[in-house]
Amino acid sequence: MCFFYSLVIVPTCASALMAIECKPVILDAIIPLNTSRPRIIEVDYELFLDKEEYFFLYVMHEVLGTTIGFYSILVVATCCVLIVRHSCATHKIARVVYIMRTPWRSWLVQRSLLKRLEFKFRYTMMDFYGRSSLGRQ
Repeated sequence: MCFFYSLVIVPTCASALMAIECKPVILDAIIPLNTSRPRIIEVDYELFLDKEEYFFLYVMHEVLGTTIGFYSILVVATCCVLIVRHSCATHKIARVVYIMRTPWRSWLVQRSLLKRLEFKFRYTMMDFYGRSSLGRQ
C-alpha cells in the first residue's frame, strides 16, 4: 500500500511543483499579454547560467532533485520499517519456540487456554439458557 502511495504522491507533488514554477509560461499561453511575463524561479539556487534563457533547465533540475530526494527518503524509511517488522516477527517466533520448549510453560498455556474455553462456554450457556439453569444465582 505504501508503495502505491509513493507511486502516486511523489509524481503528483513533482507535477505540482513544475506547474508552480511554469506558472508564467502557462499564463502566457492561456491569457497572453502584450509582453511576456517574467520567468521567476521560486527556489533560489545558482547554476551560473542565464535564468531567463535556461529557465526550463532550472525547472527540470529542481523537479528532478526534489523527486530523487523524496524517493531517497522513502527508500530509507521503508528499509527502517522493514527492519523493525522483521525484528518484531523474529522475537515473536523466538517467544513461541521458548514457550513450546519449556514443559511447564506449555502446560500453563494449555491450562489457561482450557480455563478460557471453560469460561467462554459457561457464560455462553448462561446467556443461552439463563443463569438459573447452571445452578448459580
